Amino acid sequence: MLPLLLRLLAVTTALAGALARVDLRGRTSGILLWPAKLLATALAPLLAMAGAALALWGLRRSDVLAAGAGLAGAALAGGYVAGVT
Repeated sequence: MLPLLLRLLAVTTALAGALARVDLRGRTSGILLWPAKLLATALAPLLAMAGAALALWGLRRSDVLAAGAGLAGAALAGGYVAGVT
């Protein structure tokens, strides 16, 4: 049960990191995604650290999905934080 939960968390981290990088101006779906983007951008530093931890967990357990999603989440959220600061 725990590996499934951590995989889900890794994928969610990657999706939130990707959402932080998306420009929603001029799109009709932007209204619906705006609250989620606001949350993802506010939590981007924590998402970057969580993604890195989940990537290390995935590498330790030889879980390719968790390692890849965690690494993607850490890279996307970290890139957003670096671009903002």
